This record gives sequence, structure tokens and C-alpha cells, in this order.
Amino acid sequence: MFYLPLTAAISGQMRRIPNLHYTVSAPQLASGAAGIFTWIMPGMILGAANYRLDRPVEITQALNELFWITALMPWPTFLVQNFAFSYAILIDSRPVPIFPKPIAIVNIIIPIIFVPGIAIHTVFSGPLAWNGAWSFWLAGLTFCVQLIVDLICLIRVVRAEPPGGETIVENFPTSLNNQVEAKNGSVQEASNRNRANV
Repeated sequence: MFYLPLTAAISGQMRRIPNLHYTVSAPQLASGAAGIFTWIMPGMILGAANYRLDRPVEITQALNELFWITALMPWPTFLVQNFAFSYAILIDSRPVPIFPKPIAIVNIIIPIIFVPGIAIHTVFSGPLAWNGAWSFWLAGLTFCVQLIVDLICLIRVVRAEPPGGETIVENFPTSLNNQVEAKNGSVQEASNRNRANV
């Protein structure tokens, strides 16, 4: 449950970055919210596997395998989340950006390490297996390192925020608003002309 508030806090800090479009911060927040199910769903499957110990061993084994596959394969949500976060950091061109640029590199490289996890359902042993050196140990350890680095960085960013908070940058597209205002302005002008002609 810690991951969801972390994701929301990062998304909130991303909104302080000027010229960051909503379509960058929204996928970061949505992917983090979807990523929480990466831990909830496997936990429920493991709970179901251990609920009745008198069932046939094959069913328990299938539930155990489902647990590991659902725990290790949903890396694309984290990839999208981290790439959106990295993009936001890299486009912050101010002299003193909110997040340091090396954090973007960490959030680009580490999710790429998760990619071999897509093969865990194809092998039973070796580095790409569910308990393999690459798919489990390397991905798990680097994910923990990334969480710690992002958390430390986020704490520093929040502490450096001005007292009373900083104005959130409005990052919704304004072209539609401008069109509506222009249309309302032209309607008002036409109305004024009609009154003048009468």
C-alpha cells in the first residue's frame, strides 16, 4: 500500500514542472495505480493456494505458478510509469530543476531490466525462470534500489518546496478554451453590430 501514496506524491511534484502536459503526468499516476494490483492480486492467489491444504497437489502447484507469473510479469505498467517520470525530469529545463537529472537515468535503465520477466512462463529453470537470476533476483533487487532512490529524492523535493506550497502548473490543453472564448467574443461582436444597425 506504500506504493500508491508514493506514486501520487511523485505525480503531484511532476505537476510543478512547467510545460509538462497532462498526458505525461496522467499515465504516471494511472500506471502506478494499476501497478498496486501487481502486489494485491498475487497475494490473493497465494492466499487461495494455501487456504485448503487437503486439495490435490496439482491444483496447489498451478496456483503457486499463477502467483509467480502474476507477480513477475506485469512489468509494462512500471515501464510506462518510470518512462513518464523520466520524461518529466528531462524536459524540466530550469536552472534548478525539481528533480535531479540522474534520477531520470535510474528510472529509464532499471525498468528495462524487468523486460526479461516476460519469458518466465516459457522456461522452468535458468536465469529467466520465475526464480532465476535475471527475472527474479536482479529485477527484484534493482526495483528495490529504484524505490529507495526515488523515495529519498522525493523527500528532498518535498522538503525543498516553498512554505505554503508552490503553484501547480496548469497543464491541461488550453486550445479548446481559447476556441470557445474566441467564439464567444465573435458572437458578442456580431450582437453589438446588430444592435448598432437597428
